[in-house]
Amino acid sequence: MEESARVAQLAAKLRSIKQRSLARQVDIERETGVDQTVISRVINGHKKRMNPALQRLEAYANMLLSGGEVSPRVKEAAQRFLVYGTEGELIASIEMAKRLVSRQPD
Repeated sequence: MEESARVAQLAAKLRSIKQRSLARQVDIERETGVDQTVISRVINGHKKRMNPALQRLEAYANMLLSGGEVSPRVKEAAQRFLVYGTEGELIASIEMAKRLVSRQPD
């Protein structure tokens, strides 16, 4: 796929995320480390070339829009955790998973 088409597709995904209230620009910035001005420029069609920051945005957008089913093993593990784990441990686990998915340092 041509770079400009890929960036245009990313812009459409980011607009969809905003329209569906899945995340605000500030949330996307926090999760990806990509400045809001860059996010805005993508959404408004002012970016034409992919770069590492846009690749992070693309991965994050794909994750939010995937809407895939959670596997039964993950559901079972979560249920066990909720029975035996504390709320603090659950939140810490979720935060760690977010960092791993978005590849952000501690």
